[in-house]
Amino acid sequence: MVKKGLCTFLLAIAPAVASAGPITFDLRALSVESVDDVGSFTLASGDLMATISASPTSLVGRNLLLNRTASSFGVNVDETTCDSTEDSALIDGGCGAESIAIAFNTNVLLNSLFVSSFGSQDSALVTAGLTAWTLASTGTKSLNGAFLGAGELLIIAYTAGNGFSLDSFTATATATPEPATLALLGPGLAGT
Repeated sequence: MVKKGLCTFLLAIAPAVASAGPITFDLRALSVESVDDVGSFTLASGDLMATISASPTSLVGRNLLLNRTASSFGVNVDETTCDSTEDSALIDGGCGAESIAIAFNTNVLLNSLFVSSFGSQDSALVTAGLTAWTLASTGTKSLNGAFLGAGELLIIAYTAGNGFSLDSFTATATATPEPATLALLGPGLAGT
């Protein structure tokens, strides 16, 4: 009887945790050009907002700026080329390891990201909490619907090679049950 009651309870809360459809944030869209060349900016689609930040905030004593060009989106170390090794429109290691951090205003399921400009020696690491994925080629990388809580960071980091472009990422906003609903779920799972 407890198991049947629990199943009914879980079905009853399922609508409370339903999610909207996936939303893709295109970092190569022309509209991004008007907000880049800063350390951080926010894009919104409906109620879902993503804050994109260059990380770290500085290298070699210079600020890091997000930079969109006609062919890529990356990180620029402001006012230096680091002896011509810094590519201002890629996530690279010309002046030191660059990364992009993304935080959402609500809980999300991470669907995928699209990267380009990978060479044969390039690699990157994507992390969301304790989950990590490696990137080694141009294309879409599935993030398997990994959960990321509001304010937590999705980090896309250069690890080797000449650098790459982060072209877009896709996430699905997801609600979570209210604390009172979760409190009811605990005794149900325990069989009390």
